[in-house]
Amino acid sequence: MLPTYEEVIKFYEWNRHKIKNDKETKKEPSYKELETVVVARIKEIWAKASIPIVQRKRVKAMLQTYHLKCKNLLKSNPKIPENKEFRRSSKALFDISSCKCKEMNNCTCPREKKIPVRKQSFLIDQRTARKMVMGTVDIDATNQMRNTLKRKLLRQKSLCKPQKESKEEPNISTSFTSSESDRDDVPQPQLPAVTIDYTLLSKKCDRFGVSDRAGAAIASAVLHSTNVGVIDKNKLRRKRKKTRENIVEQNKILHVPALYFDGRKDKTLTLTEKDGQYYRQSILEEHISLIKEPESKFLGYIAPNSETSKSIEQTINDFFLESSIPMESLLAVGCDGTNVNVGKKGGIIRLLEQRLNRPLQWIICLLHMKELPLRHLFIEVDGTTSGPQTFSGPIGKMLEKCETRPVIQFRPIPAELPEVTAKDLSTDQKYLYKIVSAVYLMKIFNYLSNKKEKVKYLSYAKTVTEASGTLCSKSDREGFIKAEIESRTVMPKIDSKKDFVA
Repeated sequence: MLPTYEEVIKFYEWNRHKIKNDKETKKEPSYKELETVVVARIKEIWAKASIPIVQRKRVKAMLQTYHLKCKNLLKSNPKIPENKEFRRSSKALFDISSCKCKEMNNCTCPREKKIPVRKQSFLIDQRTARKMVMGTVDIDATNQMRNTLKRKLLRQKSLCKPQKESKEEPNISTSFTSSESDRDDVPQPQLPAVTIDYTLLSKKCDRFGVSDRAGAAIASAVLHSTNVGVIDKNKLRRKRKKTRENIVEQNKILHVPALYFDGRKDKTLTLTEKDGQYYRQSILEEHISLIKEPESKFLGYIAPNSETSKSIEQTINDFFLESSIPMESLLAVGCDGTNVNVGKKGGIIRLLEQRLNRPLQWIICLLHMKELPLRHLFIEVDGTTSGPQTFSGPIGKMLEKCETRPVIQFRPIPAELPEVTAKDLSTDQKYLYKIVSAVYLMKIFNYLSNKKEKVKYLSYAKTVTEASGTLCSKSDREGFIKAEIESRTVMPKIDSKKDFVA
């Protein structure tokens, strides 16, 4: 029989005393320890009955609620009377079935939660009179279910296989005339099986970050409209995996003359295990993109355990070993000018030189070199910032509505602006370039003074970045911008918690 609330709490108390006796101590065992044993036993009994049940989290919640109810009741009553309503309600079934419908014939639950027809009468009895019991394995019913499953698999297999043309002529006795009977029976021509190459579909799903389930549903809807067929998500998953392997094999890198790397902290979803359950949690994790130069080819990304130079250098070396890329052909390393990268004794580049036992060409980004003086200039003229997007000085506070203020006379500031192409600049960089040109030429154009659309308010960090980027050519930024774009196409996509743990 399936357990009731009373039997569940009795089993809980029995295990509590058993653990105390086994440990030979007066200390009470923890609730979590007892909960694990009781929940496992409840699920085992229901699994023997072959009835779909709710998730483990729901079973634990039901047990905890009833345990607290008993505990609070015993605080005022050392012994529960027989006529107590609580004792009568404890005779009810500890129902953890996925379907709670009273009328099984009119059940509206999803298919995976429905109670099998063979088990409906047993479950109804356990909820009411509780006269039925679970016996041993029913051999006849088991064989019948096994044969049904075999026939179902054979039908699916025959539908998937393309039908072959019959080479033998069928022997059919007819009452036709001699001229008709002497004629050879020609088999009807059969259409060849339609095979579709899903390589392009796999690439597009990876390109736009579509899951296997969503990609299969979209493609099946299109094929169903054309009366072709449907696509299973597992078939699409296998094709995507095969396509990725083919692309990696075709684009296998044998040597890297120059290695560029840069990183940032991103919010990353991870799974933490607690009491046998996995919970999704968002953490900040350092991601470093690796770029091959020339060609600006994205190699991959690494996530070091710490932000120290030794940890990052070791992770880069492990990446080259796992990818079977030799480091003997490495001639140059490009990165920004932080001390972790360019330290003369413990920097990443220096550690790579010590590992290879030879010097490397250092290619340091000029953006950071130009950003630092500009940052100090802002602080000296206008003071420090008061937040990510707020200024403390009077100049910074007026930037939000600077395009609405009147134009005044000013002295030009002589400067030499580099020749840049408009398509190489972003919208903010173009507007900043026009402002610098106006100050240099001492002429305020109409598109600056009478701008209808409000200029997007730039934060302090973005202003510094845009100003530094405007003064640098396209070649200074090559390799770093592509890292973020290309890394999105190879980041793993997790459809479920099970895939993440695997």
